[in-house]
Amino acid sequence: MYTQPRGGLLAGAALAVAVATRLEALLFAPPLALYALLPAGRRSARVTAMLLPLGAVLVALGVYDAARFGSPLETGYSRGDAFAVRDIHPSHSPASIATGVYGLLLSPGKGLLVYAPPALLAPFGDAALWARRRADTVLLLALILIDLIAHANVLIRWVGGWSWGPRFLMPVLPLILLLLAPLLGPDRRHGRLVRRTLAALAVLGVLVQAPALVLDEPHIYLYDLKARYHVPIYPSVATMTRLEWQYVNRPELSPILGSWLLLGHSGTWTPHPDVAPALVARKNVTVAPHTWWRLLALQGVPTEPLVLVCILLATAAAGGMLAALWLARCEHTANARLNERYTCAGRSRHHRAVS
Repeated sequence: MYTQPRGGLLAGAALAVAVATRLEALLFAPPLALYALLPAGRRSARVTAMLLPLGAVLVALGVYDAARFGSPLETGYSRGDAFAVRDIHPSHSPASIATGVYGLLLSPGKGLLVYAPPALLAPFGDAALWARRRADTVLLLALILIDLIAHANVLIRWVGGWSWGPRFLMPVLPLILLLLAPLLGPDRRHGRLVRRTLAALAVLGVLVQAPALVLDEPHIYLYDLKARYHVPIYPSVATMTRLEWQYVNRPELSPILGSWLLLGHSGTWTPHPDVAPALVARKNVTVAPHTWWRLLALQGVPTEPLVLVCILLATAAAGGMLAALWLARCEHTANARLNERYTCAGRSRHHRAVS
């Protein structure tokens, strides 16, 4: 919880970047402003500092939209194709909203808990955080629920097009995973069991995401699904809506399972002999592995710099992980020594009182 205006300014800058990325992040402003009002003293200064960057970005967006689309309130989304028009006019009935919540969280083809298994432990972390920091818990839950409900057929149709998993929940996924932090403390009850469970869920999450790291996901699988169901190259909105219902709700048609099966096909790994390598990268004529370094190599970028960049990135990632583990171990050791010191001091006071 920040008590100085500079904390509000940093929060406002982060919110401004989020709004510049996706306009619906503006819905996060009310809970963040209320959170800024909680500490006593300089409340108006903190809220003002938070709103200044947000106001600047909104003015800039309004000027841009007015110059490009003729109105500061027009974002251009309503001028898209028939699929975009369908997506911005969802049904707002309670049943439709419930369908959106189910789809975003639990559906086999798009559900968050399927694509990010560690999020299964978030409710337990939320309970642990509530016992110690209730204001922070309420803020995190408010931000997560606002994003969830807003995209559950309220502001927009929940499916999110041909995306890998629930893309509309990506802005709050770090907040959901942040709820796991209270479960990882060395003083937590059943801490070892929780850490092992989290590690197992993390491994499962890597297996879920693996096809998306190898293929051009989920497009390759969905093109295969369209061919299987004889869907034309340029389908109608109704036809694609029916196909989406199939792979979203039927576990056997989930993009995760289907993509793993595609990895077992020899054609997935073999480029067509009549397709030029540069065309594979530029025109989505994709074979595995569909990785950024391979696509750059296919477009003529020399191999040696790409190998060097990959080595540097892998070294930085490994160094960051080792540094995090070292800091966690140091903190655990420091906390253990502090607890031991307090225990010894308490025993000494007790001994003197008895004497």
